[in-house]
Amino acid sequence: MVRLIGEKKTDEARKVASYTVTASAIAALIFSVLVLAFMNPLLRVLGAGDNTLAYGRQYLLTTTVIGGTPTVLSMSMPQLLRNVGYSKSAGLGVALGSLMNIALDPLFMFVILPKGNEVLGAGIATALANFISLAFFVIAFGKVKDKSILTIPRRLEKLGTEHKRSFYSVGIPAAVAIFLFDLVTIVINRLLVDYGDIELAAMGIVLKA
Repeated sequence: MVRLIGEKKTDEARKVASYTVTASAIAALIFSVLVLAFMNPLLRVLGAGDNTLAYGRQYLLTTTVIGGTPTVLSMSMPQLLRNVGYSKSAGLGVALGSLMNIALDPLFMFVILPKGNEVLGAGIATALANFISLAFFVIAFGKVKDKSILTIPRRLEKLGTEHKRSFYSVGIPAAVAIFLFDLVTIVINRLLVDYGDIELAAMGIVLKA
């Protein structure tokens, strides 16, 4: 997209930006449906034990099945804003999502939901924070649509073969890098689950830190 802007191919850059948003939403929606369909075996593969499976279902349902699409869009849309020079808006939107998550976590974990639903509360808080972040970016796109190539897409744009090749040659290696990091975590989880859920939880805390 940035290369096309530099080449003064504004219309093509606009199509690539639009394609990015729409394709991200479609991919996230498909992933959410697959997670819903194969939730239990997926959690087992990821390292959930008998004591953590129910909690894993609660968190996965709220953050990935319900909140998956806004989560992905809240990561892809700020990248596009940065690419056209609106780094401040991108940073504010990301910070807003993080701060809302921090604020909503204790509210849903310890105040709104009854005791014993802390994991569900954390999942709802995360999903809500990502919905709020997405709303911010939708508004941000609306504000810059007359001054940039960014607009809220109404359809999946048709890209030429060259643009698709360029698009996925950047995206696929980045996705593989993330997948390999996640694969390491999965292997660690699978090794630790045999020792017990407390050990697995402890490792999760350390990795977060």
